[in-house]
Parts: sequence; C-alpha cells; structure tokens
Amino acid sequence: MNVRTVAQERKMSKIFDYSYMVVPSDSDFSWAQHTLDFYYSNKYTEKLDYGMKITLRKQYLTLYDSPMSYTIEDPDQLYRVGANGSVSWKMTGQWYLHTEVSTFFASDFKEAMDFSEMQYSGNILLGLGFGPPHQDRKLKLGLGYGILRKRPLLYPIFSYSQSLSKNLTLELGYPRSTLHYKINERHYLNSTGTFKGEYTNIHLPMTTSNDLPFGTVRLLQYAYDLNMGYHYKIQPHWDTVIKIGYLLDNTATITDDHDNILYDLATSPSFYVSMGVTYKILN
Repeated sequence: MNVRTVAQERKMSKIFDYSYMVVPSDSDFSWAQHTLDFYYSNKYTEKLDYGMKITLRKQYLTLYDSPMSYTIEDPDQLYRVGANGSVSWKMTGQWYLHTEVSTFFASDFKEAMDFSEMQYSGNILLGLGFGPPHQDRKLKLGLGYGILRKRPLLYPIFSYSQSLSKNLTLELGYPRSTLHYKINERHYLNSTGTFKGEYTNIHLPMTTSNDLPFGTVRLLQYAYDLNMGYHYKIQPHWDTVIKIGYLLDNTATITDDHDNILYDLATSPSFYVSMGVTYKILN
C-alpha cells in the first residue's frame, strides 16, 4: 500500500511577473504603466488549492488639454498597491468551486494613505467539466463584484470552454472570452476580449481654481479590451510575452464621490502595446 503524507501531496509555485504597457492616443489623454506581480500558489491537498498575489503598479498620465485647474506639465504619477487571495475546491465528480477576493489602494498618494479609499473586488464561481477527455468541456457560472464600467457593481459571470483541437481552445463568456492556440511546447498565442474598469483617487490642492473642487476626486477609466499576445518560453523558468491590443469604448473622466462628471478627457478608441517577462519557481 502506497501511503503519502500531506507534505508530499503539496505542490507549490512562486511566480514573479513584470509588464510594461503603453497606450498612445491621438486624443487628449494617454498613459503608460509598469506592473510587478508576485504570485504564490499551493496545492494543499488533492482537492484543495489556494493562492495569493501581491500587485505593485505605477502609471504615468499625460493630459494634453486638461482643465485649467489641473494642468500637468510633466506626466502625473498614479499608483496601485493590492493583495489578492483565492481558494479552489474540487468537489464530487467534475464539479469545482473557486472564489477570490482582492483589496487595494489606487491613488496618487499625494496625501497620507486613507483607509476610507480602500477598494474591493472579488468573485465566486461554480464550474463543471464534462464531455470526452479530448474535448475538455467546461461550464462556469458565478457572480463578481468590481468595476466593469462606471462604478463598482455586482455582475454575473458565465463561460463555456471547449478544446476544438489538440492545440486550439475557445472560451466564450461574460465578462471575458479567450482563444488559445498552442504552436508547440515553447510558443503559443492567446487572444482575449474583456470588459475592464477602474478608478484612482486624485488629491487636488486647496489652490485649485473653481473649475474643479479641491480635495479628492476620481479618475475613472473603462474600456473593452481586445488583444492578441504571443508567448515564448525562453527556458523552463522564464517566459516572455508581447501583446498588441485595441481599447474599444475607451473612456476616461474625472468625477466626484457621487459619480458626477467634473471633466471629460475626450478619449477615443486606441491601440496599445504591452511587453512582459515572467520568472517561475516550482517546488
């Protein structure tokens, strides 16, 4: 009889991920950002996985025709600091349950950190795998909370995925759909369409003129992100990606705490380029 301890069952992985993204625009608003993520995941038992993620991000804004009260000669700098935790439980048969919660600060940090500015998001999903093994069909249903467009809200999540061939997998759903094509063991393509939104707190000084109130306002950004990425495994622990995308319904506004628009940044659909590298430590 082969008996394994809990410690032998555990499989841990640690991932460091860095990416740079630039969104040029022929409108009044463009931006670029650096993002550093640290992931940790652990297969605690045969049926239970858990993980965590720490995110640090720095974003540079350029407003070419900003309101008189918020004129920016140099790109303004915004930051995001957050943590995410997740748990996946493989239930009976092909059923599984997944949930995750994120909390973060998004601010220019020109004033002391205020916990009233803390933001939250999360989701809970119930999944079912079915069909022949070579087709790998999955159905997921659930609820999410976060910003897809103008404000945080509770929204439905659903998707259906299926392996169309040995190398091609399609997932259709809301708010995200993907198409994955594996070229070989070291190269693959991944195309994604997803709704994405966020807001960042901006602290305006008391010297602000009457065009905008002084104090805390919000930069709201949302779009439908359609992209194609090329992934290359340099070696077992190193991966790199180059991504080209297009932001549909690309919108950015400055609003107050009651979602009243104080200034419309007159954005327009825009292409973007993203590059990144990932280092994996597997145990």
